[in-house]
Amino acid sequence: MLSGIHDLWSSFDHFNGALVGLANEQNDLYKPMVGKNGGLQLLDLDGIRSSHDYLSVMDRFNVDGYRIGFLGDQTFYTVLAHLHPRFVYTVGCEWNRQLSTHFGRLGRASSDSTGATGDVRCCMQIRGPSSAS
Repeated sequence: MLSGIHDLWSSFDHFNGALVGLANEQNDLYKPMVGKNGGLQLLDLDGIRSSHDYLSVMDRFNVDGYRIGFLGDQTFYTVLAHLHPRFVYTVGCEWNRQLSTHFGRLGRASSDSTGATGDVRCCMQIRGPSSAS
């Protein structure tokens, strides 16, 4: 984390009608859509509860042929952002560093010296100590 939690909390001030704040997924698992990562979720709960449109999308998700799959909320949010972008605010990826090496860049496992998945789209880079040979 590069700054205080207050800066993350202030993301709600930029929602402009969005109901969910998420960082972009740091791999191309959902290509051609831009994936949303469920590891960090800013939820406007009052807005969600009072939005008939959002609740209708939730009710229709499986009926319309979309399946949650094994990544659950992340898949739902990715499809939601693709079909209904007004509901989703994109939080900077500095708040959500993907450490899994299971899904690497271009769908292949890849990692840097820390074991973190490498990706040129990520705002924050984690570097381990350099090794002298």
